[in-house]
Amino acid sequence: MGSALSLFYSPIQNVGSLATDLARWATTPVNPYRFVPEEEDAYQVQEILLGFSLPLELVQVILDEAEYWPRLICQRESEPHLLQVNTTPENDHFGTRCYLISPKIPEFSKSGKSRILLRRIVFHTFSRDQGWSTSSFPGRYEGSHTWFDAVIFRGLRDNDEENPDRTYRRIKAGTLRNRPGVPSQVLSTYTNSDTWALQKNIRASSSEHLHEIVWDRDDPSPCSASPTEFSEVTGSGLGQGFVRELRPGDNIAVLAKAQYPGWCNHVGGVDMQILYAV
Repeated sequence: MGSALSLFYSPIQNVGSLATDLARWATTPVNPYRFVPEEEDAYQVQEILLGFSLPLELVQVILDEAEYWPRLICQRESEPHLLQVNTTPENDHFGTRCYLISPKIPEFSKSGKSRILLRRIVFHTFSRDQGWSTSSFPGRYEGSHTWFDAVIFRGLRDNDEENPDRTYRRIKAGTLRNRPGVPSQVLSTYTNSDTWALQKNIRASSSEHLHEIVWDRDDPSPCSASPTEFSEVTGSGLGQGFVRELRPGDNIAVLAKAQYPGWCNHVGGVDMQILYAV
């Protein structure tokens, strides 16, 4: 069983466990010299700019261009061993495990001063496959059959933080569906798919690897590619329309998957960072 889900506001704290590399990755901005603001920092800068008689709309544009956004973090790490998602005859050689479900997307800032505006979701995965393959391909991600998907749950009331897969199974089995006010898996407005490809593992690697996936609200046209497609270069999904689909009260879930006999997804940890404007 993985450690319990944690949610906290920046700055991130090192939790110290098997996947310490994941925690270290999450605590380091893309630019290590870049300041990561908290909510009060963003409010203070707003007040400074408004003091120059700038309209609020322009102030928001300035903060967005600077990516001066607070963030929420949730993460899970596998302890003491990597979680394995196997393929077996019982699951038709298609294994799926819901590894992480976020708390609900808040409507208001932590201080309650304003509604939040989602700007970006950043995921990190720390994982590998079974370490071997009978096929060879020119690219590191081609022919890889272990990966992660992201989904959105709407109307979820009872999130089992100790066992997110149990919550996922209840929703997929329909035991909480077809009744008013019960949870469902959100369909993309643009593609009618309820799943977004997140990240492939490097094919036939015996070592865990960290991957960072960044999805923006202002991403390219959602119609330019399928949400189930991966980049051949990075192995990452493109996430078209994902951030725009999110509403207050939604939960984001990460599914670990493996397909075909012999393939196994070994998961060390996953985190997601929700960046927002206030």
